[in-house]
Amino acid sequence: MAKIILSIGGTASGKMGGLVFSHNRFGQYMRQRVRGVNPRTVSQSANRNKFSGASALWQTLGPAIQNQWNALAATVKVKTRKGTMEFITGQNFFVKAEKLWKEFGYASTVNPTAVWNDVELTPATIAAAASSSGPPPVPETFTVTFTGTPPATVGLLVAATPMLSPGRQFMTKSLFRLVSYTVPPVTGPINIDSAYVALFGHLVTGRVIGVRLMFVQMLTTSPGPQVQGQSVWQEFRVVVT
Repeated sequence: MAKIILSIGGTASGKMGGLVFSHNRFGQYMRQRVRGVNPRTVSQSANRNKFSGASALWQTLGPAIQNQWNALAATVKVKTRKGTMEFITGQNFFVKAEKLWKEFGYASTVNPTAVWNDVELTPATIAAAASSSGPPPVPETFTVTFTGTPPATVGLLVAATPMLSPGRQFMTKSLFRLVSYTVPPVTGPINIDSAYVALFGHLVTGRVIGVRLMFVQMLTTSPGPQVQGQSVWQEFRVVVT
């Protein structure tokens, strides 16, 4: 409902029918009301379910377990989406850990661990070559090669986009799909061609592919392996040769 003040120099604010009344430093204005879009792709729905499930589980932990997560969060910095190391709340720490564990299909671990080692980046290069890039029998390859050797307890997540037009420069997050996970230890070069082909088909010379890499720290604990940290995504624009 719009709130209209009828006075000299008065203002109108709020919604009325299909219009929105507001004002800024230039004065009063009116615009058409636009309803937000709520995308429901499979990947977005899955991510929302992980988040809502972890948030709901947090509410069931009870004060004693929640305080343990709060204590851990107050002493351990984690990587944010910006790539910076920061302290976060105990609840956010729990949700972050829970979503990461579920990414690998592990059961929930409600008790916090004393170990959380976020992984330092290991520089990598990626090359993709279609079988048509040379005279037969040149094989199709899609490889990830590392400058250094990742720690022995680190696994690798690889996400990629479908093949895009040659002029494509930027890839939105929604284009990426998880292609493969390599269990520790990770040694290169890793050929991800078979996993990629299973999702998107054989490589085509000249097409562009977005690739994202994330290293994850895996520790063997009872009752099974647990995800104990991660690196930020490394992003690449790969041209198929």
